[in-house]
Parts: sequence; structure tokens; C-alpha cells
Amino acid sequence: RDIDCGCGGAGQSQRLSVALPLRNALLVAAALVAAASPGVPSHWSGWLFALFCAVVVGLLYASVNGLLANHQQLERLR
Repeated sequence: RDIDCGCGGAGQSQRLSVALPLRNALLVAAALVAAASPGVPSHWSGWLFALFCAVVVGLLYASVNGLLANHQQLERLR
């Protein structure tokens, strides 16, 4: 459990935990849903919605990754 997975980025150590495979499973599920989508949006509002969804997913991913990387420091504060 004290192994650094190397997925925290430069200068961030991220320990192996149960949350990592769960996060990866959610990413795979999101990719499968995106791959099964009916096609390319034909109207500008469809593209805008797709861009909005991509930004939200990216921000959520960065937030969860940051929380996982700083889990040890957050536990010490508690």
C-alpha cells in the first residue's frame, strides 16, 4: 500500500488505494458511453453541449485526482 503509483504527476506522490481502480472503472464506463453515442452533433448547440460536458468531466477528473494525490495530507489535517 505504500507504493507510489506514479499517476499523481510531477512532484505528487499518489499511493495505491481502492479508489484508483474505481476511478479507472468510471473512466472506462464514460468512454464506452461516449463510444456508443449516436453520432456527431449536427447543430451548434450540440457542439456547445459536448464541449461543456468535456470541460466538466475534465474538471471532475482533475479534482478527484488531486484529492487522491493529497489524501495523506488531508488525513493528517483531520
